[in-house]
Amino acid sequence: MASAHSQPSWEPLYTAPPPVKYPYVAAEALSDLPGVTYALETFLNSRMLESEEYCHTSDVRKERLYFATGYGLIQCVKGLMSYADEDLLSAINHTRHGNHIASQHRKKAGFFGSLIGSASSTAFIRSMTDTERHAELTYAESLFEKALLGIVYSGDWLAFIKEA
Repeated sequence: MASAHSQPSWEPLYTAPPPVKYPYVAAEALSDLPGVTYALETFLNSRMLESEEYCHTSDVRKERLYFATGYGLIQCVKGLMSYADEDLLSAINHTRHGNHIASQHRKKAGFFGSLIGSASSTAFIRSMTDTERHAELTYAESLFEKALLGIVYSGDWLAFIKEA
């Protein structure tokens, strides 16, 4: 049951861009969620250029987990909407970069853990920080986006297997 103070789902959560904390600290990546939520809402409300500019100015170096992967997602949707080669290539490149950033935020498996496959064990997952768990999810999502973009760009289902 919703509380009496909750707002309707069709109303935007933010009326102005939320502040972005500087300098960026990977362990505090979750603090960027309001900013990327604002960017996505702005994009979905047909203010695409404003959304892209907000993402770019909030993370010029594209080093932040959510801004790098969020910007990649926005470029992915833009490419899938236009089917223009330049938009699809830009989306592929930004999605690939977002995937790389997510990979950097993931928990590293120890040498012996990677040999015996304990990187997927529940103990390994429980030992992750919230940021590392989110990085696992955004890593998987950006892999899917990259594969989908590869299929659309090439028009070949075989590309799906190569990109994945």
